[in-house]
Amino acid sequence: MVYLNVFIVHDIQDPLVKVYYNISGEDLEDEGIVQTFNISTKDLSSTSSVFVTMWAVNGVGLKSSPLHSELVLGEGGELELVRRCSSYNCEGHCVCAAQDRTCGSSQGCRILDNGMGNSSLTVIDTTDLKSLESPVLGNDVDFSPFDSFLAASWTVTNTKSTQPVRYEFSAGHSSGTYPTGIYTESIERVWFDAGPLMSAVITLPKGRELTPRLSYSVFVRTWYDENTYNIYKSDGVIIDISAPRTTSLQGIAVKEHMESGDRKDIDYQHRVDRIYLSWKNVLMDTQTGLLKYRAYTSTSPGGYSIHASSDMTATNCTVSGLSLESGTMYYSNILAYNKAGLVAWAFSDGVQIDVTAPVAGTVEDGDGSGDVDYQSYQTRVSASWFGFADKDSTISKYFWCVGSTNDTSGCSIVDWQDVGLHTSARARLESPLVDGIQIWTKVYAVDVVGHTSTVVVSDGVIIDSSPPEVKDIAYLGENLVSNPSFEESTSQSTDCHPELPSWKAGRHSCIKLLTPGGHHATHGITIVYVRGSIQQNVMNLDVGRRYKATIHVGYPLDITVNQKVVEGFISFGNDVFTFSLDPHLCVDSCYGTDGRVILWSQYSFSFLAQNATTPLKIGTSSISMEMALDHVLLQRVDHVGNADTLETESNIKIQAVFRKHWSSVHVSWHFHDGESPLVEYTMAAGTVPGGTQVQGFKSVGRHAHGTLSGLRLSHKQKLFLTITARNAAGLTTVSRPEPITIDMTPAGVLSHQ
Repeated sequence: MVYLNVFIVHDIQDPLVKVYYNISGEDLEDEGIVQTFNISTKDLSSTSSVFVTMWAVNGVGLKSSPLHSELVLGEGGELELVRRCSSYNCEGHCVCAAQDRTCGSSQGCRILDNGMGNSSLTVIDTTDLKSLESPVLGNDVDFSPFDSFLAASWTVTNTKSTQPVRYEFSAGHSSGTYPTGIYTESIERVWFDAGPLMSAVITLPKGRELTPRLSYSVFVRTWYDENTYNIYKSDGVIIDISAPRTTSLQGIAVKEHMESGDRKDIDYQHRVDRIYLSWKNVLMDTQTGLLKYRAYTSTSPGGYSIHASSDMTATNCTVSGLSLESGTMYYSNILAYNKAGLVAWAFSDGVQIDVTAPVAGTVEDGDGSGDVDYQSYQTRVSASWFGFADKDSTISKYFWCVGSTNDTSGCSIVDWQDVGLHTSARARLESPLVDGIQIWTKVYAVDVVGHTSTVVVSDGVIIDSSPPEVKDIAYLGENLVSNPSFEESTSQSTDCHPELPSWKAGRHSCIKLLTPGGHHATHGITIVYVRGSIQQNVMNLDVGRRYKATIHVGYPLDITVNQKVVEGFISFGNDVFTFSLDPHLCVDSCYGTDGRVILWSQYSFSFLAQNATTPLKIGTSSISMEMALDHVLLQRVDHVGNADTLETESNIKIQAVFRKHWSSVHVSWHFHDGESPLVEYTMAAGTVPGGTQVQGFKSVGRHAHGTLSGLRLSHKQKLFLTITARNAAGLTTVSRPEPITIDMTPAGVLSHQ
């Protein structure tokens, strides 16, 4: 686009005309296509000269330096270009001088003081080039973020009879009355033509920049006639090309707060309608200073999708009227403007909304190695817990207490205590707890926004400070096995399916009924041979009470060298125990004074009744094995009774078989604990009291019996046994019965009580 300004001496006709650029026109070859435009004028017959000024305007609105031409009216009414000229004013301005030069030096100019009765100007600095067409006095700027140009517009603010006829503009330091600091007058042009235009954009030459922190003004030289002008200037702009910056100091940040006025940053909150935030000393500007802030809320750093504030100068605010969603992270984003209009962002680390309480976990009594139901110490309580969680935030602390009631509020032993994030706790008591009392631990969790979980109660722990008690005498009840010695059978039968009242043969088993006589049977005159198993259901049991089963087993009378070594078992409900007979088939040991005999081995086993009716099963581990069975007993064990009416048994009962090539020691015992159950027994054997030379300590679990087999012992050697019993509270009792003297006399079966 080209602006044309036509100035006719003593008259102006359409002084400013816009001509839009196009590529049509006359092609003058070397000079290219010449664009032409016609301008209507008044009658020029009385005018000697016409002045034409042209500016080219680029696509962003910047104007070139003007081209001035003078045309004179020639013969025939044609206008001719003046090529030789003289100065037209006191500054030597002319239309024929070289670019940026004049036709003479400055002389005779009259500079007015603020117009001196002529119309005066107000110059307005701006950085918004769009505002140049319609300047507003109140929109003057004092700071500029640009170091490559200055811009201003001006307006006549004190209208007098004498009006300005044209303008020139320049730029320089605001501290002077004449433009200095940008242009060097001795070598380059200082003033630039504006003609009748009332605005200007001054772009600095390439490689030249305005100095930050200095103030620059736009100067306007206003001409009233050829020899009279006045210079006006704007109040100046300070150059600031640096945007605000965020601090790197630790602890200073955009923060969300739990309450207004707080200083601590939070990562979670329970409110859904507002966010309290602050950003003191987060954003700084070292040049022009900060002008204002805007606060935004979004689900991403730098976003503004949820909320946008108005301009503010404070460094804290409350963002209200929100509808925040639980489990969602929200960010507070602060936009800071400096006085030059440059901006910088600062973001919080976010705050997540939590409106749900923590999920309760599990509480275990004890020191953290697993839940315990019993403990031996009376002046200390402890517990641990796990599984507490919070879906939308995190656990901040736990509270625990200990009470003597199985509820969520009773804390009579240890009152509620804050243990932070520890997942275990312990406390010492001033007064010892009494034996047998049961206590419960209670725990609840608190998340970071203050929600609390439900109170979780442990399953309780019972105090037992006394070790197991050795029972010197056990009272055995009546035999609960029907037909225990098979004497109720009608007749001897060597087939595999005799009629045995109260007994039932196992599947694929072979049971033979024999009557070899009293000197072969252990009780009565009848015995059975068992291949597989034989069983009966024992009734009228007291659930939870201890019972003792005793069996007598041995190799059959018709044993041969092809007989398989017997590995037998006895089961009582779900409890199964195994036993072994002499692996050498009692060779050279199965004969007495009357010939072949059965070397009976006696085994005793202890059970806890799980049901009122329980199957008792005795057999071999394979149907290819065969053993003799007689006199089966199942008796209830009590530790209080009448010795005159009940069978008694000492604390330790030893049933042993001693052979030169193989020996077996089967031991049963009686311990009692009134507060906690017995959880483990161990046994060992040695050649000295408490020794382990023959057998190291071996655990038999909760079973009140054990077997040491495969031993190689010497005749008349002493064997010392050690039995330990441990209760659920961890306390142990040791029992050392009288030693056994090994007797290798043939056909020896030892029962030591």
